[in-house]
Amino acid sequence: MAQDRSRRELLKLTVAAGAGAALTGPLGRMAGAQDAPPAAASPETAAPPVPVETVALVEGDPVLAVRRAVALVGGMEQHVKKGQTVVVKPNIGFPTPPDVGGAVSPAVVAEVARLCVDAGASRVIVIDHPCRRPEVCLKMTGIEEACRTVPKTYVFATTDGKQFEDVAMPKGVALKKTAVLKDLRKAGTVVNLATAKSHGAAGVSFCLKNLMGAILAREPFHKEFDLHQAIADLATAIPCQLNIVDASRAMVTGGPAGPGEMAYPKSIVAGTNIVAVDAVAVTLAKWYGKTFAPRDIKHIALAERHGLGPADLGNIRVLREKV
Repeated sequence: MAQDRSRRELLKLTVAAGAGAALTGPLGRMAGAQDAPPAAASPETAAPPVPVETVALVEGDPVLAVRRAVALVGGMEQHVKKGQTVVVKPNIGFPTPPDVGGAVSPAVVAEVARLCVDAGASRVIVIDHPCRRPEVCLKMTGIEEACRTVPKTYVFATTDGKQFEDVAMPKGVALKKTAVLKDLRKAGTVVNLATAKSHGAAGVSFCLKNLMGAILAREPFHKEFDLHQAIADLATAIPCQLNIVDASRAMVTGGPAGPGEMAYPKSIVAGTNIVAVDAVAVTLAKWYGKTFAPRDIKHIALAERHGLGPADLGNIRVLREKV
């Protein structure tokens, strides 16, 4: 009973902190919420049962693991048609070195781009809208350098408003319209490539939260809307053919920029369904020292309610392997 009471109090504090905090600086982060635990979803956000989705969970060397995980969910050839332009949307939000866990491992980004080229892509655009200076983020994360040897691959980090276009969200509850990277809208295939990390305002940051790096204006998500609802709404308008979480290491406190405490699941999660992938990723570590079920993360539960996929692990077939 004491543990249950402590957990409820902790989650209540998170909700209160998220409601009262103010944005600080260009990062769009919530003041005083750096180590806040995920906000719990209320029971009414749970969706009816949905069809079973398949997710690959592969443990081992990150490059070998991402290669195998993609193969287990059909292979890149299933998602990339010959001659297509593919957009890989990694998390390159902060100018942090790879071991900090603020961005996707550079070797994983390069391998995903290589898989796309090998599947027949005419070009691969690796792009993100970072929270800090683009050139510094690309250099510090090591992602630009890692992709230099991958043919037909172009790496960009941009804050240029001309690279975005307004997109309506008819299914949005809080978010009705926002400006999204044009490249994602024009791509034949979008690969959503997230890192596994905590987030002071959203609780955790995986593939659903990673889509905020595809929009121009993040501030309204924090100031004008319920952040979790806006994240779920955004996912209704940006279909991703493949979703991957780099959980080779996980920043379990101090996110999104860090530094924070690190865990090492040494795993890659991959699947075609964004909600199912995030639901599995939640289970790979203790966040803020606590274990959370997928529906404890409010934006995952709300995305499920939108019909975007299952947050119930009973509706997810997990293919587990080691490499």
